[in-house]
Amino acid sequence: VKNIKSKKVLCIEENSEINGLGYFVSNCLIKNKVKSINLKNIALKDIVHNKIGTQEYLRDLNNLSVDKLYAKTKEFIKYGK
Repeated sequence: VKNIKSKKVLCIEENSEINGLGYFVSNCLIKNKVKSINLKNIALKDIVHNKIGTQEYLRDLNNLSVDKLYAKTKEFIKYGK
């Protein structure tokens, strides 16, 4: 973790934000006292997902569609948000 040269890390996953990849990366950064990295996690919110549909529909519903991920990634790279 201490050898990461990037100032920004973006984790994208189709799993819950709780105990997912972004949570793991965040914990690693905290445990190693790394404060110089801006971390953004894009994952499923911790809510009951009671909609039924195609994977494409569900991705769009949960802000994980290609277009929405592209916009979020672009914003993160440009503004760090």
